[in-house]
Amino acid sequence: MVKFCSLLAAAFFIALLSLGLVSAQERDILAEVDASKSVVEVTDSGWILTRLTVRNNSSAPVFRIEVYEYYNPNFVLGDNFTIKHRDKEVIRGMPSFSGGQFIVRIDDPEQLEAGESLEITYWSRSLASGDFQVPTSLVWYSFYYEENLMRANIFSNGLLVHVKGELEQTIDRTLPYIISGAAFVIILIVLDYMRRNLRKPFAKAKEKRLFR
Repeated sequence: MVKFCSLLAAAFFIALLSLGLVSAQERDILAEVDASKSVVEVTDSGWILTRLTVRNNSSAPVFRIEVYEYYNPNFVLGDNFTIKHRDKEVIRGMPSFSGGQFIVRIDDPEQLEAGESLEITYWSRSLASGDFQVPTSLVWYSFYYEENLMRANIFSNGLLVHVKGELEQTIDRTLPYIISGAAFVIILIVLDYMRRNLRKPFAKAKEKRLFR
């Protein structure tokens, strides 16, 4: 009975170890590509420049890259988007979109070598002011793993973007002038205070010299 329990425990330990290795292997496979999303610029008129960066962190090339780009369905999309790879920028017309999603199939470059990255940027516009959610992006890619063709995906991060209203824009435009004016007034007050208080010791010293 003791021997049977020992064999059962050993088998259980080996099974757990195998599951751990498989899970770690799967994590390594999925972690080969990194996708990060950022907001580059927000204009006063509500236009938002979004950038998605796809980086190949593995030692092998990845190819057949497809980006399922999710955007706020209340936003208005621009007419085109830009793909930047190395020193090359390609402007393409916005593909068909619906329900807050459009798909970008990357055919140039055909593949990302180890350590390379590409950027996708596009404009969208919010017709209202406030805080808005920028959804995540889903990136599909293919690669060879031990002579097997693999297909995997990775999600990017999501974002929160703030579009300024008319009051905030007015404050932003006038605040530097208000600060400059207040600083100028403070400097004048300090100079006047120094002039009044520094003149008295000189006057007293001059009066003493007259009575010598």
